[in-house]
Amino acid sequence: MKLAATIAAAAVSASAATSNPLHNTKLNIPTITIAPTVEMPLQGLGTWEYNDTVAEAAVTAALDMGYTHIDTALGYDNQEGIARALKATSRPRDSYFITSKIPGGQNHSAATASLDLALEQLGLDYVDLMLTHFPATWEGEGGKEMRLQTWAALEDFVRAGKARAIGVSHYCIQHIKDILEVNTIPVAINQVQYHVGMGTAVPNATDGIEWDWAHGITYESFSPLCGPCDGSDHWELINGTLVTSIGAKYNKTGCVSQHSDDDDDE
Repeated sequence: MKLAATIAAAAVSASAATSNPLHNTKLNIPTITIAPTVEMPLQGLGTWEYNDTVAEAAVTAALDMGYTHIDTALGYDNQEGIARALKATSRPRDSYFITSKIPGGQNHSAATASLDLALEQLGLDYVDLMLTHFPATWEGEGGKEMRLQTWAALEDFVRAGKARAIGVSHYCIQHIKDILEVNTIPVAINQVQYHVGMGTAVPNATDGIEWDWAHGITYESFSPLCGPCDGSDHWELINGTLVTSIGAKYNKTGCVSQHSDDDDDE
């Protein structure tokens, strides 16, 4: 099995755009098939907590370094900055993969409006992957009926040629079961928090990795290097004791040890 990982925000710096010898090249980042003819890079740049200015600089640097996957969301309020970086790059559109997300808990018409706004902000004709960001509103409102209506809007978005694949985020098994009652287009992705050292899950947690795999859904982790963590925890998943000890077993750094393409024993 393969586990997709979206790299935490601080993976690149703006200064790298002009100094890196990999300028406008394609890094050898492995991919996974998430839908027919859709290959998603297993690593990429996450832009959560970036404003437009920082997102523009980070995405510009990432593209110049050869990154192939950029992850954003309507709720991040940074897609216009990302759009400026995409417009300025000399790289062709098919050389990078764009993921975006719309808020959960919306009816069909509201979800459709959010989808169109996300695409407009990005200045693109299509995204490679569009997700619903949460199984309800952030306040917990919406429920099953709104999940189904949001999903129907996502399927219409694919049929209109505006997304190559669609999926969900922060969904537990029951939330996905709701979608599987009605979907006609596969759920490509469940993007959730998942990293070394998380411990045992509580009931209804979003870490049903084996269940997702069994149902053909790619399980994608966000912030696997703990980019938005506070204080000393900021570096824990990069050079902390646990990941360093795992890395030592395989002659890898702590950071690399949790980004294996294979379902290893660690």
